[in-house]
Amino acid sequence: MSKGKQFEYFGLSDVGCERPANEDSYGIEADAGLFVLCDGMGGGAAGEVASSLAVEAFLDTMSQAKLGTGVDSAEIGEALRAGVADANSVVLQRSRLSSEFRGMGTTLVSLWLRKGRVDGRMRRAAWLAHVGDSRCYRMRDGMLEPLTTDHSLVEQQMQMGQMTADEAEHSPIRHVITRAVGVDTELDPEIAIADAESRDVFLLCSDGLTQEVNDARIRELLSGQTHLETACRALVAEAKRNGGHDNITCLLVRVE
Repeated sequence: MSKGKQFEYFGLSDVGCERPANEDSYGIEADAGLFVLCDGMGGGAAGEVASSLAVEAFLDTMSQAKLGTGVDSAEIGEALRAGVADANSVVLQRSRLSSEFRGMGTTLVSLWLRKGRVDGRMRRAAWLAHVGDSRCYRMRDGMLEPLTTDHSLVEQQMQMGQMTADEAEHSPIRHVITRAVGVDTELDPEIAIADAESRDVFLLCSDGLTQEVNDARIRELLSGQTHLETACRALVAEAKRNGGHDNITCLLVRVE
């Protein structure tokens, strides 16, 4: 477990029980309070390449975003959009270089803990950017709240009343996402702002966790642990006990 000036964090990525390789990647810029997680897709090594390229490109672009201390939330959102756009461009360009990588892509979810001007007032908050079905949750006072909504076919059908949550959980198309980094020239990431209070715990995770462990059990496991490393390992172990059909990546961040 590592500690920054205003938070502590721990990340863990596991190949799971069935996949031959790990196509998940994550990256951390601790000094900036920036965390990103990607879940790649594509044949052969393409998914692994896509996710690692996206993480690297996103962090490289964000490191060049020189935002002042009084920056407005809209500027922070634009910086995140630029980071996702550059990740999209890098993955898309690489996919066009070789048939080996053609059609590859990746999800992306990022968390930026920093101060910014929100509704005319400077405060610390969590800025989120996401594409696909990797998720961000916030754990506060024993309650687990999803902060992202999956860009997936089953999520669309649930929102239209065509599928129940239970049907979505068992649907053969539950892995089909509607947005991905590196697939199309134009990409619209979802940007959001959430409160970040002392002792809040944020969880970034790939669907290798959420396909195997429901929200109630995630909350239970997080509630029972005070150490982030122990909690992270417990989440991954639970996903593997339940089948571990995909790669599993968890990144926990606690606000000081």
